[in-house]
Amino acid sequence: MPTKKKKKRRPIKSLKSTKGCDLNVPLPEVATLSSSFKGKSSLQNRKNALLERLHQIGYDTVAFSHTAYGKLQPKDEANTAVLFPENKPDGCTLLRRVNVVIEELSDIRFYNSVNASSAQSISSLAYPEDANSSISSLLDGYDIVALSPRNEATFSAACTSGVDLIMLDYNSSRGRLPYRLRSSDIRAATGLGIAFEICYGPAIADPAKHKFFVQAAAEFISASGGVRPKPTLVLSSGSRTTPTSVDIGPLALRSAVDLTNVMKCVLGFDDRTSHDAMRDSAKVVLKHGQRRSLRLGRDSALVISLDGGGNQPLKDACLAAAFPLLFPEKEIAQTEDLEQEDQNDGFIILN
Repeated sequence: MPTKKKKKRRPIKSLKSTKGCDLNVPLPEVATLSSSFKGKSSLQNRKNALLERLHQIGYDTVAFSHTAYGKLQPKDEANTAVLFPENKPDGCTLLRRVNVVIEELSDIRFYNSVNASSAQSISSLAYPEDANSSISSLLDGYDIVALSPRNEATFSAACTSGVDLIMLDYNSSRGRLPYRLRSSDIRAATGLGIAFEICYGPAIADPAKHKFFVQAAAEFISASGGVRPKPTLVLSSGSRTTPTSVDIGPLALRSAVDLTNVMKCVLGFDDRTSHDAMRDSAKVVLKHGQRRSLRLGRDSALVISLDGGGNQPLKDACLAAAFPLLFPEKEIAQTEDLEQEDQNDGFIILN
């Protein structure tokens, strides 16, 4: 009898060479350092150790985060609150992020979009109607703006705001989410381009929170099952503080390969979500943050169409001019072309 030819299996793409993004790396504080680290340039040493470890295990994009509460204050200014480590590895991109804890519903107004129509395209926080200009300038200093709601009302409001990320913080209320995840809220956030984030750090720093880490993921899977398009989910490190208020530092960090396996085998996410959570989803968040802040044309003129019209190839080239890391495939337009487009199609040029 003729033998059947065995079908060759398609090789599975290796993840060893995949670079990861960690979008939530809290800066160490003196109060959380163990006694063995205090007194010897501890803060700067711990920053350098965190960044070095992340680079060693394959991360090329790192967002150092600062935590604020309610309305931002002058002390929350990005360049002051988030000081980068002195030793930056080659090829590593450093970002600034603010995690805003929202306990009162009235505080959400500082983070709302201008209007529903523009929120889907640029989700602008640059000119919120009911916030003063100082809040806007403080938000503009951060690459990522994330909200950490503390109750049902603030979570629902956050899902219709203009931020980049909503933290599903099981570390904030006795080890579980302080609100119920509903499909309607997740659908609303997804429609505005807002992503969700789960952090694994608290579960490593405190083994008692393993089950709450898994439970938060299970609740998200259940609530987002019927939402289309699929919500964007990011997995980050987050808090590294033990129950005794000690920051365990690099010991809490894991590689993107390990975390991808954890998402598939432990948390129950599908292959696509597990792979995207450490890279592609992070890129989506960064693009959303750049459109939100409207920080366009830092090195050259850049154009935005407020009505969605105009020359799309030119707009793509404009994005490439300011953000070459996120738009490497697009060509860069010349300044005179931008000026001509401004005269013809009614664009606004921000210098």
